Amino acid sequence: MVFPNSLKRIVPISIKQFVKRFLLRDPRYIPRTICRRIHWLLLPWLQHRYNYRRILLVVHSPMMGIYVRNFYKLFLQDDRLSFFVTIVPAKMDETSIDNLLHRIRLPCVDFERATTNWWDLIVSPCHGYVDRFPSEVPKFFINHGIYSGKIIGENDFCYGPRYTMVGEVPRYNRMFESSLVARDLVTARYPALQGHISVVGDLRIDAMLVNQVEREKIRASLGFSSHDIVVLSMSTWGSSSLMERFGPAYCEEAKRLMDAGKYKFIISTHPNLWIKRYAVRQPWGAYLINQKSRGFVVIEPSDDWERYLIASDLAVSDHTSLSLTYATLGKPLVYVPIEQSESPENSMISRLVKISPRLEAPDQLEHIVQSALREYPLDKLKHIALDICAYPGQSANRIRQETYQVLNLAAPASEGS
Repeated sequence: MVFPNSLKRIVPISIKQFVKRFLLRDPRYIPRTICRRIHWLLLPWLQHRYNYRRILLVVHSPMMGIYVRNFYKLFLQDDRLSFFVTIVPAKMDETSIDNLLHRIRLPCVDFERATTNWWDLIVSPCHGYVDRFPSEVPKFFINHGIYSGKIIGENDFCYGPRYTMVGEVPRYNRMFESSLVARDLVTARYPALQGHISVVGDLRIDAMLVNQVEREKIRASLGFSSHDIVVLSMSTWGSSSLMERFGPAYCEEAKRLMDAGKYKFIISTHPNLWIKRYAVRQPWGAYLINQKSRGFVVIEPSDDWERYLIASDLAVSDHTSLSLTYATLGKPLVYVPIEQSESPENSMISRLVKISPRLEAPDQLEHIVQSALREYPLDKLKHIALDICAYPGQSANRIRQETYQVLNLAAPASEGS
């Protein structure tokens, strides 16, 4: 015997399966499940009746916390919206979780409990774990950087079917994208995503460009004088990253140049390499901390990278998407060698690589930096930067519009930018 379709939302399995799988194992299953299903039936009606919405922010790491915080801060003045955060299991240690919750300052819901509650919207800056939530609940993917086109195996790391599709159906109702060019490339490759990718610009780029006026003040706060030439070193994770490729040899050459009074250096690596199992396999975070005593400025996971990008005069980078953000500042870039899968043809990264000097070995650093500062094609960079981020200064309002549309709510009469 199988329950009729009208009862599938209450008990969606056969009696035999129900008894064998749940009742004999956990007698509490009946009241818990029935109450949860009734909750799912009634709560959406009550919330929409009184124009009240519950939004869950899914966080995978301290870095992701920054992106969800920026999202919910857009709606602080709207009393109809209540925000909650949940942290995916086994991704962070207790100290990292405590620090993250202190910065976000939102009610935290245990992940397993969160998957059984009803939400009006689920927001995640990273793939993974959102499929644990009811398929009926709308989901946003807000990404945690600018789309670079990176390929892992046969899948686009951001938009590939492995990450964005459930069978033939897109996993997300909206995927926020900064670039009109990138959206068109992606939807041509994956037609099923048409109508699901919304170009909204980028919140962090908008804020960074506004804060450029404080550049001298920011430089002074980091210990740089107005005449210092500051080189920012940006490394992601993986075997082709700057730190994995050159590592200590790069830092030794940078130290030599600092001692000679030629340049100052900011160094960084991917925030994930500072936490849990990543920090054990690739302990670059611990290595960089030790470089602070040698005169380097180090970007730590709790730091906002915005001010370091603003303070620098030039960046040495691998295939990190942060180099795309840096390009919008209109300052020279130098790239280490990048694999084809990490900069596919026509991707933004590949376009930047084509116009930028290449650092083949650490002992070339001084010459390459001098060359980039002297003769970088800034006019070509400006053109690429316009393609990287559409709608400058408009991202906040565009994100609000998309969100209220999905929540079926009218936007407040007076929305700030």
